[in-house]
Amino acid sequence: MQVKSGTVGVIGSGRFGTVIAQLLAQQQPVLLVTRRDAVVDSINTNHTHLGHTLHDNIQATTSFDALADCEVIYPIVPSKFFRESMRSLSTILTPKHILIHGTKGLDVDDSEDELPLSRKNIHTMSEVI
Repeated sequence: MQVKSGTVGVIGSGRFGTVIAQLLAQQQPVLLVTRRDAVVDSINTNHTHLGHTLHDNIQATTSFDALADCEVIYPIVPSKFFRESMRSLSTILTPKHILIHGTKGLDVDDSEDELPLSRKNIHTMSEVI
């Protein structure tokens, strides 16, 4: 996929991610990463998503690799998918990338069956990054 110079990436096509993409697209090209092919088709063909018309500067993909040429990336996914998304993104990240996350909540590692929860298994999204 050819990415225009100055393109910013947004990961997450939920309501919040779509609004952020729409706002950013007023000034620059936006690459919106989503998990669903149907969303990619709707955005790239009709410029519509979630019942709204989207700016022509928004292009969609399912590929995290397409974000490699984006200097600024906005991960905006539900907290339960945040760690998985960061792992997928980590394969293309370099020191040139700037991440500005818009995910609220905490990442809870409950794999140790440790109750009550402690600070060692609760992380902010910035700590996950």
